[in-house]
Amino acid sequence: MATQIIRRHSDYAIRALLFLSGCEDTVTPCAEIAKACAISKSFAYKILNKLSRAGLTQSFPGRPGGFLLAKKPQDISLYEVIQVMQGSTLISECVVTPACCGRSDGCMVSEKWHVLHQMMIEFLSSTSLGNILNAMAHTRLIQSIHNGDQSDLSLNPKTV
Repeated sequence: MATQIIRRHSDYAIRALLFLSGCEDTVTPCAEIAKACAISKSFAYKILNKLSRAGLTQSFPGRPGGFLLAKKPQDISLYEVIQVMQGSTLISECVVTPACCGRSDGCMVSEKWHVLHQMMIEFLSSTSLGNILNAMAHTRLIQSIHNGDQSDLSLNPKTV
């Protein structure tokens, strides 16, 4: 059994935020978000509330309530979402706490873990929801051209 670096609830949080990005300034019910992400309403609600407490979504309680993005997609990094959902993501304990290992001085493996950890953080920090939406829109455009469909050649990520 593999250990996940990015846990399931972080993945679904990113998917929910991407879905909300396409809803523009419309308050979207939790049930609709859950359906779009293919998860239970209660699981979606827990995720969305956690995102709201962190300031990534706004929560509107009550009958006509739901959720809305609190920031622009380009201002939300994958790293920020993962930090909110699961805290620090570590490759190895020795990367952040060298004293945990008696071999930390001059350990060649620890040095490699540190490099990998830094690369992962840099990648996640520099990748925003906006980047993903733009890539999705670009892929959709290429598929439309390839299929000969000229009806939707929009690069607008809101239509993804």
